[in-house]
Amino acid sequence: MLTTATFRHTIANACGLMPHQRVLVTVSGGADSMALLHLLVAVQQPVVVAHCNFHLRDDESDGDQAFVTLYCQTHELPFHVRHFNTRDFAAQKGISIEMAARVLRYEWFDQLASETGCSHIATAHHANDNVETFLLNLTRGTGIRGLSGMAMCTGKLIRPLLHFSRIDIETYCRENHLTWRHDSSNDCCDHTRNHIRHRIVPEFCHINPSFLATMHNTMARMQELEAMLGQQVEAFRNESVADEEGIQIIPLSRLSNHPQKGLILFELLRHKNFNATHVADIIASLKGLPGKQFLSPTHRVIRDRHNLVVTPRHEASETETFTIAGDITQTENPLRLHLRTFERPADFRFSTDANCIHLDADRVDFPLTLRHWRMGDAFMPLGMSNFKKLSDFFTDEKMSLLEKENAWLLLSSDNIVWVVGRRVDNRYRITNTTKWILEISLGEKNPQGF
Repeated sequence: MLTTATFRHTIANACGLMPHQRVLVTVSGGADSMALLHLLVAVQQPVVVAHCNFHLRDDESDGDQAFVTLYCQTHELPFHVRHFNTRDFAAQKGISIEMAARVLRYEWFDQLASETGCSHIATAHHANDNVETFLLNLTRGTGIRGLSGMAMCTGKLIRPLLHFSRIDIETYCRENHLTWRHDSSNDCCDHTRNHIRHRIVPEFCHINPSFLATMHNTMARMQELEAMLGQQVEAFRNESVADEEGIQIIPLSRLSNHPQKGLILFELLRHKNFNATHVADIIASLKGLPGKQFLSPTHRVIRDRHNLVVTPRHEASETETFTIAGDITQTENPLRLHLRTFERPADFRFSTDANCIHLDADRVDFPLTLRHWRMGDAFMPLGMSNFKKLSDFFTDEKMSLLEKENAWLLLSSDNIVWVVGRRVDNRYRITNTTKWILEISLGEKNPQGF
């Protein structure tokens, strides 16, 4: 039963809310959000009210705004409203209207909470919402997280009504003479959530009158299972996964031998927008040849010889070039190079450092050019008298796909002088007739250069 006493107990014990903490209350004007606002005021919790007008229901949307505005003015409550062009945002981002509204409102809630000094953001999700979300996720296919339901607290976000049913909330509203707005879009069963709400859940409640309580207990157990899984994933991450400058490296030997490798990999990749189908394809590739790529909207996974390499997706330009003029002694972008020319001394010794080369300066024409490799590129590796395709050179060097993509070439008059950090072209080597030497050394790479 929803009363001020049960509500006070919930926000103190389940939400960890202190009496002096200011709360941003998200109020649509419906029964659930009006009850939430009334309860917070009744227990003397400092509040700031936030209302979103998504302009999705024409006059109804404006009516909701007017209703909430009047209530706040009547009760002298601080009030903020934000208008959103939700349809245009959804089209621009290529997402659903529902997802667009969610992104827009939570971004604003976070911003407004900071601006108004609110420690928490309270939404009016209730037990029915939780069950509907569970069933919706179940029909779409989901993992443990999707069956765990919403949490009472997620960071600064709290859901104080989560354990109360829609009937509890509407009963509270009537007992306290609260009026509310009705959202007509919730009546149409063409939407999956509404179909679940109006047709599926009532059938379950007919079979089991305590269905909501049963589901609450089930989701609580799933949350415990999710927490246990989270501990296992973190243990695997800490013991086996390396993160190097935004690149995640997962050893195949450790992953392949894990009895729950699919589940572990899904948890490692889900924040990078990989879904269950992606993960199943990656797992299937573990027994195949290296080199295959798997793409999410934001990241990619490269199945290397010994690892899965996870990187952000960058649209690298093969045509992007950087020029080095003849009077330049140091570059910073895309690589940090140091250049100097000097007369060959009698006791000259070649560098044995792969990141420092010596060239016959008279054979090098400036300006030099830096670029990534392109299909068909070839050069004459030091010590050879014939040309070799770079793709074959990379294979001989056992370079990963990521290393190939990040390889830089130094060119003179369109001829490859140096596969940077790897091999000099034989045509530019120091010979017995060399009088002037061009020394080029590679410092730390500029991260923005890749």
